[in-house]
Amino acid sequence: MRMTHVVLKKRVCLLLALVLFLSVVGFSQIEGLKIRVKVRRANVREQPSLEGEIIAVVRRGVILEVDGKEGEWYLVHLPLKLEGYALPGYIHESVVEAVSAELPRFKIKMQEKKLEERPRKFGAGLIIGTSFPAGDYYNSAAYFKAHLSFKTVEEFTLELSVQGYDMGVDGNFPDGLSGGDLRIIPIQLSLRKSFPFQSNTFAYFSGGIGYYLNSFTLGDTRFNREETVENTLGYHLGAGIEYFFKGNLTLILEVKYFFVSTSGSWSYIDPVTGFESGQYNDIKLDSAVFGIGIGFHF
Repeated sequence: MRMTHVVLKKRVCLLLALVLFLSVVGFSQIEGLKIRVKVRRANVREQPSLEGEIIAVVRRGVILEVDGKEGEWYLVHLPLKLEGYALPGYIHESVVEAVSAELPRFKIKMQEKKLEERPRKFGAGLIIGTSFPAGDYYNSAAYFKAHLSFKTVEEFTLELSVQGYDMGVDGNFPDGLSGGDLRIIPIQLSLRKSFPFQSNTFAYFSGGIGYYLNSFTLGDTRFNREETVENTLGYHLGAGIEYFFKGNLTLILEVKYFFVSTSGSWSYIDPVTGFESGQYNDIKLDSAVFGIGIGFHF
């Protein structure tokens, strides 16, 4: 009986020693671990949960020191300083990769400095495509867009664009424009919200207001007929995908819908009655546009 008690006591001691050894080894591995952000932008949260408040956004390539781990979340110290103290937070294991614990510290500082020098707040792009007018009496035509953008807060971007497209008018509808060519140049201000879903790809939705410069060229100028289309304000919604394929260069796919209504006038000289004129009170210019292009972020 005494022998059994002694053996049991030895086994318990060995088990406790093994647990302690594994704990120390595991802690040492976590304590000396460094991780590198492998996605374009990674959120650092106050708590180890997707519901935790985002306290910082770390860019790809930044190396962080690990202080511990809770489930799938690493407890790290950010390379940013707050009142002289390193700011702690949690980052998910899916957006980082382990690096050598012996990595020289000066390389980390150089990387952070390099990223800080290129915040990519500004962008520019050019898109070409096709317009699809909503009315049956308009014809599709080529479309182009040039834009400048400025990133304001996280995932939100202001965009100023100049676009242009033509709509052939067949003239086969009552109380509307005669046959001819309608040229539209929208100058738009948009607010865009991005949704990253891969390290180098994100989707976005946009909306805003624009001023539409309109000009109409009449196909038949007999009887000195003239028709004009007024410039006007309009609104738009859009969506797209942007893919970083080489450095700061991106491939862009975009679709937009324009909500536009304007007015106009007409006049001509009738051989019998003389000068005649009138107004167009509701010219619908709603259109969808689709384009593909290239962008550059700096």
